[in-house]
Amino acid sequence: MAFGGNGITIDKIDGALTKFYIPKMWELIQTSTPGLEYFKDMGQIVDWSGPGYKGHFKTRQKGKKGVVGGRVGRLPDAGAPSFSEPEIQYTVFRNLIQFEWDAKMRSSQERYDKLKRIIEASVEDCGDEFRRRLNTYLYTKGNIVGVCTGTSVADTGSAASASFTMVSPHIKGGSSFGVSAGYKSNGACQYIEPGDQLMIDAAGTTNCIIVEVLSVNRTTGVVNVVSDSDDASVAEFTDAVRAICDNGAKIYFAATSKALNTIFATTDTAVVEQTDLNAGLDGMGDILGDYSASQSYLGKTKTGFWDNVDQHNSGTNRALSLVLIDRLLGQMNDQRFVYPNLMIMNTGMFHEFNDLAEKNHAFFNQGDLPGGHSPQTRKKYFTVKTTMAQGDLDILVDKYAPMEQITVVDTENIGYANVYKEAEAKEDGSFLRHADTQYDVWHGWTRWAGQFFAMSPAAVGRLNDITQDIRNL
Repeated sequence: MAFGGNGITIDKIDGALTKFYIPKMWELIQTSTPGLEYFKDMGQIVDWSGPGYKGHFKTRQKGKKGVVGGRVGRLPDAGAPSFSEPEIQYTVFRNLIQFEWDAKMRSSQERYDKLKRIIEASVEDCGDEFRRRLNTYLYTKGNIVGVCTGTSVADTGSAASASFTMVSPHIKGGSSFGVSAGYKSNGACQYIEPGDQLMIDAAGTTNCIIVEVLSVNRTTGVVNVVSDSDDASVAEFTDAVRAICDNGAKIYFAATSKALNTIFATTDTAVVEQTDLNAGLDGMGDILGDYSASQSYLGKTKTGFWDNVDQHNSGTNRALSLVLIDRLLGQMNDQRFVYPNLMIMNTGMFHEFNDLAEKNHAFFNQGDLPGGHSPQTRKKYFTVKTTMAQGDLDILVDKYAPMEQITVVDTENIGYANVYKEAEAKEDGSFLRHADTQYDVWHGWTRWAGQFFAMSPAAVGRLNDITQDIRNL
């Protein structure tokens, strides 16, 4: 099938895309996520063979009593080390890349140059979305991005929107660590953006709905969503839908073409497969937790040296200070025998940290900045180095790190295992294909599979309840 009089056919376009532009596409997409690149690839210690999405690896508990002093004597008795073989499951992320262009353009060079730009923009969008999703889970707990609070779902009076209020399951507001209890609304909408589709899973039932975000307020936690419109497929919020968005309902990312504001059962495979309800990517919050003798991680009870250091102030914020950070680091050093070398914080918290430097006339990175360095705002994340009383640390500044807290990590004891690195997926034997009957619309998809885990949960510590004046609003 030819377009115009220059003999350009679909076969020729397909060949040009596959041979010239698709390799560029993958060059762009093979970029590590900001968080994962600071941790070891532990894939060599995990055996992913066997049924299901599962892997196994061995952990060792140190033996004791192997030393005795003196000039003569027999070999001392020693306590034998013990081994366990935890089982972990990996998560699969699939990312759709879709693009379109005007196939009726007369000039073949103009067509291909434009197509190259379109593909690069599509790949960049896909990479941003993947990094946002992965870092949201990596820095936080589980795959829940929000929790509904109160009976706040109501039509706003607008012809196209309703609103509900959510709290963050990652910003603790009290001594309770329950998913829907003791958490703050500040920063609750940190991980969602206008245009996102969300799945809201009703508390205590098996019902859910899919909503589309119109706007968010990251300070109050109010989310405006599509409610009704001239589109007959988008209905007004009913009392039944409001009940789903009641107190305690969990909020997940979704990417589905299902009708908005329609009640589905969480047993509906077609709905669940297109949401992150069962994503199962462990994050630092899963490794941290609020541990007691009854809780465990990778089959080991989280007590004593296996426990974390989590310093909070019962939900009342206090100003950040070097003493607070050093107290956390020192407690991990002295009581848990781990030595953090990485601090993770969001951009607003980094301003609080810089404020300490200004007040104390300290110059961070004075020996590390390359010649001619100038600050840039184009980077999506960045790192700096600092020296604390407990030693040198890198600081990873990423907007997806939770508000009002700093996480510190000993990266020697924590990492990830890739089952599949991010790359084009060809399960059906093809990558590039027409998305519909219109030849102008093409798509392909990528796949990443892996899991994040810690050999020792004590390698993660957290400083909570820190005043943060600058927020990702």
